[in-house]
Amino acid sequence: MDGKREKREHRFSERLLQLFDKITYYLGPDLIFLFFLIAVLVVLSIIYGNKKFTPVKKSVMVPLIVFSGILLFGVIARIKLIFSGQKEKIKELLTLTLHMARDWFPLLLIILIYENLHDLTDLIHPDTLDRQLAELDLLIFGVQPTIWLQQFIHPVLNDYMTFAYGLYFLYPATILGLVYSKGDLFKFREVALSFVICVVAGFIGYVTVPAVGPRYFLADEYTISLSGYLTEAGARAWNSIESVKRDCFPSLHTAMSTITLVYFKRFRNFYRFGRPVFYIALPLIISLWISTVYLRYHWVVDVFAGWILAIICVTLSPAFIRWYYYRKTGKRPEVSTDL
Repeated sequence: MDGKREKREHRFSERLLQLFDKITYYLGPDLIFLFFLIAVLVVLSIIYGNKKFTPVKKSVMVPLIVFSGILLFGVIARIKLIFSGQKEKIKELLTLTLHMARDWFPLLLIILIYENLHDLTDLIHPDTLDRQLAELDLLIFGVQPTIWLQQFIHPVLNDYMTFAYGLYFLYPATILGLVYSKGDLFKFREVALSFVICVVAGFIGYVTVPAVGPRYFLADEYTISLSGYLTEAGARAWNSIESVKRDCFPSLHTAMSTITLVYFKRFRNFYRFGRPVFYIALPLIISLWISTVYLRYHWVVDVFAGWILAIICVTLSPAFIRWYYYRKTGKRPEVSTDL
């Protein structure tokens, strides 16, 4: 009798493990990691008494529109299935839509999480460390870079730098869209996980090294203002949607764009026009790095930290994807490793 019970319990345990493996396989490491981050956010909110949660923000609207547009495009591209009148075809369309929603959902979810972390940065670490970051810049360069750059300020250059800075939102969506269009789930998850790790590490940096940046900390020391049609409009727009006010170290503008540039290079032969895309993006992304300091949003050490973070992300993500899916399928997916 005890032997039969043990066998039943063993079979039940095996079924649970199989079910768990199926669920985690379909969820993927990026979504599992995000769910874990949500749990951390809830726990920290309880510990530090943060009662604010405002998912509807202006900064969420851009990824929400992109997310909805991708789903709509996928459905329209297969609209003939709807009018075919065949249940199997309609089921195929619904399945495809659900898969697309799952694949792109982390892009929206990570923005929702990120935009609701701002209150925690004040509660966990009330003081800022801008003075220390300014001293590091001074120690490295012998001058304050943002003040030294005043000699190059010109309205045309200001507007170009603002343009380069504003392209930040476009890069992650572009590389994810290009990879997704080729239908390689492993490469898509690899890129998505890199961005997820980047944002999580960025939040840790904001909490441990909170800083408002030179535009506020050195405001009284600037003798030349950043004028320009795009520059002034861009600054107003950015200030209106920005919620994480202590979001300097590390520079996620630098980290996210660097991750994108690495994958533009890694996958330049993977999708059509990959090489032209890389060579077009290269000077624009370098301009974005410069703009973070030129426009006084970041200290130079923030940019250094962003580069280091990006290298960590594009190294950890393929290694983790290889390990994760090998455990699930017994096969090692092809991942990228070169910089």
